[in-house]
Amino acid sequence: SAVDAILLVDEDARIVEANERASEMFGRERTALLGLHVAQLRAESAKAEFRDQWLQVGTRAFAEFEFTMCRPDGTEFPVDVDVRLVEVAGRQYHQAIVRDVTQRIRVQRQLESANRLYAVLSHSNQAILRASSEQEIYTSVCRIAAHEGGLQLVVVGLLDESRTRLVPVAADGPARH
Repeated sequence: SAVDAILLVDEDARIVEANERASEMFGRERTALLGLHVAQLRAESAKAEFRDQWLQVGTRAFAEFEFTMCRPDGTEFPVDVDVRLVEVAGRQYHQAIVRDVTQRIRVQRQLESANRLYAVLSHSNQAILRASSEQEIYTSVCRIAAHEGGLQLVVVGLLDESRTRLVPVAADGPARH
């Protein structure tokens, strides 16, 4: 079984052949895919650019695109699509290799988040070493976490003398202003 969906598309952008993975990816029986205009598989947000991309496909032997597709239940998912011209039984078709990149994007976001966290920790450690007072540490750490970490609101609080209430001593972030 192929990892990617493979579609054979005619000059009118209608699907004439699809592999089993295409049925799974698009949530449609193979027979429901056949004859379908490929733009109908796109999310509404990606339909506007279809015409320009289809014109590009017609003028090149190979093209690559990234956009969002949609299943019949409304589930949207990001894809990378490689399209190449192929000849089958003397006719020109477009072969589209469609890869669902949901997992790749999820991992990319996790990596970006981990990198932001590392930057926050690294810069916070530097701020602690340079600070001349506790208050400067609190203020610096809040600023760093908000700006480097992309957090909306960062607050440092200390317990009051009765140890019953948390008292904010420093805060930063876009939600604070």
